[in-house]
Amino acid sequence: MRPWHWIGIAAGLRVIAVAALVASRVGVPPALTAGGALVILAPIGLSERRWRQRRRAYRDLSPVTRRWVITDDEIQESRAGSTRAWRWPLVVAVDQHRDVYIFRQDGGVGLDLPRRALTDDQDRELRAFLTERGLLPPGRPGRRA
Repeated sequence: MRPWHWIGIAAGLRVIAVAALVASRVGVPPALTAGGALVILAPIGLSERRWRQRRRAYRDLSPVTRRWVITDDEIQESRAGSTRAWRWPLVVAVDQHRDVYIFRQDGGVGLDLPRRALTDDQDRELRAFLTERGLLPPGRPGRRA
């Protein structure tokens, strides 16, 4: 169990203790109150656990196979039955980071191309292509991850 899980457990136990204390002052047996609070809090804890399991399973599936095709006319990304293509006049800027190129359209929409998907020669060729089109400043090769 991760350390922050204990925080949730401690908070749940405090809720049960406070509910039992308040109920004892009103005249309800503390055991009944604690049991009721436990019945209410247990499903919350179980649903949180299921949510984490689903999130972990999604993380395992998330590296969907993507394919990029770059031509003189457009950049195209394909994945799991869908394709999106941007013609070069629509691309207003390219941000080059250590591990990714981010192609931007007007309005902030972005398309990412991880640099690890490229060989060193492809990376140099893409950089030269983008510099020639004025989308990247010359002389900043950037490091690869």
